[in-house]
Amino acid sequence: MKINLLLLSSFIFPSFFTQNLDVIHPKISTTLIDYFIEKEHYSEALESISIAENQENIPKDSLLFITAQVYMKKRNIDSSIHFFDGINEESDLFFESQFNAFFCEAYIGKHKAAENRILNIFPPSNEEKEAKSILYLFIRLLNLDFKITEDDIKNLNIKSENLKPYKDYLKTYFNEYNEIKTKSPLLGGLLSAIVPGLGKFYAGYKRKALATTITVIPLSILTSEILIKDGIKSPKFIISSSIFLIFHIGNIVGSYYSVPIYKQEKINELNKKVYIDIHHIVRRIY
Repeated sequence: MKINLLLLSSFIFPSFFTQNLDVIHPKISTTLIDYFIEKEHYSEALESISIAENQENIPKDSLLFITAQVYMKKRNIDSSIHFFDGINEESDLFFESQFNAFFCEAYIGKHKAAENRILNIFPPSNEEKEAKSILYLFIRLLNLDFKITEDDIKNLNIKSENLKPYKDYLKTYFNEYNEIKTKSPLLGGLLSAIVPGLGKFYAGYKRKALATTITVIPLSILTSEILIKDGIKSPKFIISSSIFLIFHIGNIVGSYYSVPIYKQEKINELNKKVYIDIHHIVRRIY
């Protein structure tokens, strides 16, 4: 049911209204806007912000920041970035808006833009500077920048108790990204050529590896028995070996392609963890 903005405002916040003859002049507060956001009435929140823009009691930058937050909750991330970027550099909300915009860009996959943004943020407080140093390495991981070394992580000087855990998380993600990087499709195919299913196991698909093994190996044993009993020219051997070759070649090719597919799946999983941690860092410092 659509909420009547003026009615709800007058009921909850009667002091926001003054009456002059027949004219009612609504006066919006951030408390009312926060109420709508909390209740997920985003249209009403944006309507309230629109009314508040004509008031002098709420700074423009505060309204821009709240608007950006509403669009974040609506999952309209591009609009959110737009409003965060509209906040004046002299505003007390500027650095918070920039860190939030950084998260938004990372979240929607604009990793290069996010990296450029974090490089151009020069926050005043030590905690914000420490957050920047961690977030910079996070975004480089999202960009699959494998030039990062363990020393880059060890050399992070993090004194804030809020941020210390993320240095450990960063090291964990670094190791996982590098483990994914080292997997080779050629090696996956070769391993499956030697032992059916081994390439899929190497890629990371353990169940698929088992399914391949229990399918191809019995076929190879059956084909070998027919060869011994009936000879290489027998119809049984020709049929059996043909079926075996189809499965075995499929196993090799499948293992070759399983490696990059699994790598991308794991990268996507890791990226989601990094997005969550980036969001948590921004929340912790503000």
